[in-house]
Amino acid sequence: MIRVKPLDALYVYSESDRVSSAMVSAYAFAESDATTEELVQWLADRASGIPELRQRMVRAYGDIGDAYWSEAPAFDPRDHISATSGMSWDELRMRIAGTHRVVFDSSRPLWSAEIVRHVGGIEPAHGRECVVVILKCNHAITDGLGFADVARKLFSSDVSSCEVGQTVSRGTVTALESARLVVRPFLVLSDVWRLLKTSRQRSKDRRAGLWSMPDFEPRSSAVNQAWSGEAVTEVVYASVSELRQAAKRIGEVSVNDLVLAAIGGAAARHLGEEHLAAAVPISIRDISAEARNATAIAIVDLRVDLPAAERCVAIHANVARERARFRLPSWAESCQPDILPRLPGFVYRGLAAWQRRSGAHAKPGFTQLKVSTVPKGPADEWVLAGSPVVANFGAPPLADGLGLNHSVSRLGDVLGIAIVYDPKQLPAPDDYVRCLRAELAALAGAGAM
Repeated sequence: MIRVKPLDALYVYSESDRVSSAMVSAYAFAESDATTEELVQWLADRASGIPELRQRMVRAYGDIGDAYWSEAPAFDPRDHISATSGMSWDELRMRIAGTHRVVFDSSRPLWSAEIVRHVGGIEPAHGRECVVVILKCNHAITDGLGFADVARKLFSSDVSSCEVGQTVSRGTVTALESARLVVRPFLVLSDVWRLLKTSRQRSKDRRAGLWSMPDFEPRSSAVNQAWSGEAVTEVVYASVSELRQAAKRIGEVSVNDLVLAAIGGAAARHLGEEHLAAAVPISIRDISAEARNATAIAIVDLRVDLPAAERCVAIHANVARERARFRLPSWAESCQPDILPRLPGFVYRGLAAWQRRSGAHAKPGFTQLKVSTVPKGPADEWVLAGSPVVANFGAPPLADGLGLNHSVSRLGDVLGIAIVYDPKQLPAPDDYVRCLRAELAALAGAGAM
């Protein structure tokens, strides 16, 4: 029985039919000669050996205390795998966009896989049909890098195994947390004191000039308004090798810097903005090794006021500054999975519900859009029943204050930028896609002249 860290449990407490805490990623493979039953069994055999997929979150009745990870009783991965057939690319996009609306059954492991066969129109497939596997898991299970690791095991020719863990009932957890109620106030006071000390140290570090936030105020834009509840997905592809060559020509920048520069340039041109900032998740596994979600959210000024090459260099410096901030002792402490007070679960659940109700009237944040990047490595190790991988793209969720989200997937030489947007907030989305394609082509082909 493994205690769920407060930061991880929050993802479950905050999920509703409107607000999703799930990660969604689609993997396209060349259409297979295997039967659908064989494909289901392929995934089931591999899912059986992945500990994160075998565990469910067990919470006390009334959420009176902590939650725990436990082996799911009579676990059968086939219960989490479904299949359908015959979709166009447009139909698949609509299917993926609606995936976030399906909330997991909290009494079972928080993941699913859907096999969609004979999908046409996927750009990197060059006219061939594909079989697409849509993976979904709650963020409480793992972060983006961990989700990629799970997918890598599901789409490996090797079948891994794991030791079957302990199964714990909800009654057992309730009894345990009931016994701890008498000491919980003291635990909470200790946690609050630690949190205050960390916060004061961060303030001292800031006054000493050890770190600073980007020099701008929260600002409203067309795409950080209250979410309408609708979501549409588009995907733009590029060549990783072409972008890597362009990054070398510019010098001291990465492929990810170029992608951020392209997204910033496209959004600024399309929205008529002179200043844009992005929320950019950064892995902090080296300083938060015990967390299932070892990720911090950086605030990156996209410097859309600069020419493309200078913009890439400035973005690289901004990301480096944010990485350095999270590695300061005071910030590293605040990124630990147990930094939140050990309040009973019902308190966090109530706070999440209150935040959802007040979200539509929240003040604008520092950022106007979000960009997440998860590299997957070489493509030759990713297979589905012998069929090679063709492409991968994510489908990040929307929320109040986030009407434009991007997921950047790098698998082999194919870079896919999934754009998820609120159609009530992003005007003329086809034009935004054209702007992004043009920015990527200019960066890749001209070396960001």
